[in-house]
Amino acid sequence: MTFSFFTFLFVSLTATLGCAEPNYVDTKDKKVTQNKATTCSIQFSKLDHCLTLTWEKEPTNQTYGQFLFQIQSNKNKQPLQLREGENLSVILWMPSMGHGAAPVLVESVSPGVFRAKNVFFTMPGEWDIRFELKNGNQLIDEAIYTLIR
Repeated sequence: MTFSFFTFLFVSLTATLGCAEPNYVDTKDKKVTQNKATTCSIQFSKLDHCLTLTWEKEPTNQTYGQFLFQIQSNKNKQPLQLREGENLSVILWMPSMGHGAAPVLVESVSPGVFRAKNVFFTMPGEWDIRFELKNGNQLIDEAIYTLIR
């Protein structure tokens, strides 16, 4: 039994396209689509807070960088207020290599806004920027932002 080229093409396309799982976006309700697009990408899960990050100076292979980050409630958009004994730390971690980088300095700029200084990635690859909220040494919550450097 021989197949013609067109029969082969039809069978191949039908098998390939017929098995695909479509991932359509519903464009009828633009409000829903917009809300999905503006959803916070860096989340503190336990506290239901959102973190946004803005580079002031991106690090290079030879220089340190710094960025601002803002933390606010997803419910009422109020800035994070650190309570007595609480602190924020930023940890640069390379999961594939099992090590981090030099300590990052964190300073408060205004309510809910912080600056991370001395940001330096020691080698190219995938890095996690871990934002940890602690009370003393006890972890309250963390948010992780992954990037490729």
